[in-house]
Amino acid sequence: MTLANTTALSYSVSGLSGGQTYAFQVRAYNKYGHGAFTASASVSTSQAPAQPAAPTVTVVGSYVDIAWTEPFPNYSPIAGFGYQILIAAADGTFIEDKALCDGVAQAAVGHCLVAMWDLRGPPFLLTYGTLVRAKVVAANARGWSVPSAANTVGATIQVEPFAPAAPLSGANTGPTQLDVHWSSLDL
Repeated sequence: MTLANTTALSYSVSGLSGGQTYAFQVRAYNKYGHGAFTASASVSTSQAPAQPAAPTVTVVGSYVDIAWTEPFPNYSPIAGFGYQILIAAADGTFIEDKALCDGVAQAAVGHCLVAMWDLRGPPFLLTYGTLVRAKVVAANARGWSVPSAANTVGATIQVEPFAPAAPLSGANTGPTQLDVHWSSLDL
């Protein structure tokens, strides 16, 4: 028997509960009656996580702390899948560098520390006073979220100060007094 005409059909079901798995079967019907049911198929009502909020970026000593909050997971846990942390380079492109911030390894704590000297070197090449901008992307079994917006405030690249000129002994140095002079640098 050859089928002369096949048509793809679909049916939408609403009112389901998020995070549930539903099984369904399909069977055909014509003027002679119902055909046999198909094998059962299962579908989960979960989705990729919601878009995360922009991360918080702060200075902690000589490090930049990139912190994020877990977005709504859409009924499929993020645990075990984690995050991508994207940091803007000097040219504006956002780069993931797992060696600096592996969002999967740091998913449980919700933040990572990135050394400023790493951000000043390749591939980022950020210069003194540049705002460190980051985005966060979350993942679960259903896929990746939309990237968060980049932070618009927070940590800026700082550099260690240059050493001042060698101090000089002043004219008032004596057995009971030390007079030292040096020049300061404005950064």
